[in-house]
Amino acid sequence: MKTQIKKIIIGGLISLPMISNAQFLLNPPFFNYIRTSNPATMQKVGIGNFPTNASVQAKLHINQFLLANNPATNGLLFRTDGDNTVANQWQLFTGATSGSVTEKFRLFVPANSNDVNLQASQNGARMIFGINGPGLLGGSTPITRMVITDGAFLGNTGLIGMGNGFLNPQSQLHLNDGVFSTYLQITNFATNASALNPTVTDGFKLGIAADGTAEIRQQENLPINFFTKNIQRVTILNNNGYTGIGTNFTVPRSLLHINTPQDEDVWVQVTNSETQSTDFDGLRLGLHREGVSGTLSSGYLRWQEMTPFIIQTLGSTLNSNDINNGERIRVSAIGAGGYPDPFNVQGNETRISISHNSFGNAPVTIIRSLLHLGYNTGQMAGNTNLNDGWRSWMDVGTFTCDGREHMYVGFKQEIDGNVGGVLPAESHYEAIINWGDNEAIPTGGDRFTNLRFIYTTPLTTTSNQPH
Repeated sequence: MKTQIKKIIIGGLISLPMISNAQFLLNPPFFNYIRTSNPATMQKVGIGNFPTNASVQAKLHINQFLLANNPATNGLLFRTDGDNTVANQWQLFTGATSGSVTEKFRLFVPANSNDVNLQASQNGARMIFGINGPGLLGGSTPITRMVITDGAFLGNTGLIGMGNGFLNPQSQLHLNDGVFSTYLQITNFATNASALNPTVTDGFKLGIAADGTAEIRQQENLPINFFTKNIQRVTILNNNGYTGIGTNFTVPRSLLHINTPQDEDVWVQVTNSETQSTDFDGLRLGLHREGVSGTLSSGYLRWQEMTPFIIQTLGSTLNSNDINNGERIRVSAIGAGGYPDPFNVQGNETRISISHNSFGNAPVTIIRSLLHLGYNTGQMAGNTNLNDGWRSWMDVGTFTCDGREHMYVGFKQEIDGNVGGVLPAESHYEAIINWGDNEAIPTGGDRFTNLRFIYTTPLTTTSNQPH
């Protein structure tokens, strides 16, 4: 017994230097593979032939340069093998003390799966990815490049943010940068001879320029197409910018070309809050199929409101932003414009005016007959409600007015009276040539306006031309 005790004591004394030097000798003759700086507290572990305790620079330090000369495995520095019937995982716990740590991070492969899961374990935690970038004063500084949040404020919707130090994404994918242009870029082999080496001008870009202008960029010499329900609805050609709208329509022939392959109506419609937005509101321009399928379509310009339709053109003195000047033609109806209603007709009779000069003068706004040329009646007197020489029977004809004098050429309805007591009364129309004025005496002029018939011939320098 004494001999055995003695051997144990001698063995312990021999082992003391080895333990105090914190070295574990494995697989001789390659010693010093694991070293700890203090065996009592296990402060650091180094894997490799570290010359001193101080050369171990982290809690776990693997130095490939200090490993044995085995090229086949020297680059394989860390590996775990696990049973696939259970979840194999690496975890990171932190806390104020060893007794209060909680899991913050987990990398694992679920049981019976080939999937790899990387997850932040705490609710509300962000997963942040960064690099060392150039510092403002030289050197380098850590910069966040991507963040993943759980989006709790949006009902636990995952949000991904990418950008220079960007940590607060507001959408499922949110790109943000400082003073630079910010784009999502998509490329493939068709956009570059080498899809692994694209340039900044390759492929498709969606984003905003440095000044905040939103941009959609097709950077290839190819069209850009828009789809809904997996059907092409819009195309923009690359060589001329022609835009086509229509089902699978790929060959627009104008800057804006609308087409439908079906035998149906095609319309462009413009509405606002005042016109409402049904099929029968606002302004429509398009094609309407007349009659049964297969017949030709007719072109239509439809103003579908109870207000005038006005055509304007610019003049030499017109400011292009002045909507109040430049009226040339007004198309309306008695019931839509509040115009005089001869014989109390049904209110849908056409009224068209062509204004002589709406620059500095009011256009024809009180249309007196089917076609009204020149100016409003009463314009010289400053009161367009004055009818001057106009009469209510001046309906189906042309009324021409210079603001004082006028002329009417058209029909006048004559009532013949009832036939056999049947209403409405019978009537007929008589052709009329009428002229007149408001009987105002112009300065230095004549009170009355003459009606003249003048014959003219081609103008020459020798001929005597009548007035």
